[in-house]
Amino acid sequence: MLGCFALMARPLAAAELRCPPMLPSAHPGFEQVGPVPTAHWQLLRMRLFDGPPGEELKTSPAELAPDSTSRERGAFNWTWRFAGDEGLLMVCIYNGSATYYRARPRPLPTACSLRKDNGVTQAWCDGP
Repeated sequence: MLGCFALMARPLAAAELRCPPMLPSAHPGFEQVGPVPTAHWQLLRMRLFDGPPGEELKTSPAELAPDSTSRERGAFNWTWRFAGDEGLLMVCIYNGSATYYRARPRPLPTACSLRKDNGVTQAWCDGP
């Protein structure tokens, strides 16, 4: 368990917005979509959309693909970069639950990242 905390101990940027590591939990800036689950679930992945809340529910959502992917020492990394004109919607998905968190990062971040390392997922968007 101590290893999980070490992985999450990243310095915070001025306007960083992080997907909560567990569901359910209280995290400012995020809206919970779906009922409160009866168990705790770990973050599985982050999805990014160019659109308003509800975009993720459309049959053909405008999901943004990462600009780069990499693998280092067994960890997988995804990075998205933004020019400043997207209508970004951040959606945090949890393993085993249909309930998720979503947020509209304001101001628009310069980049968002997802890192999967030894079964622990971290996802965040960095402010300008």
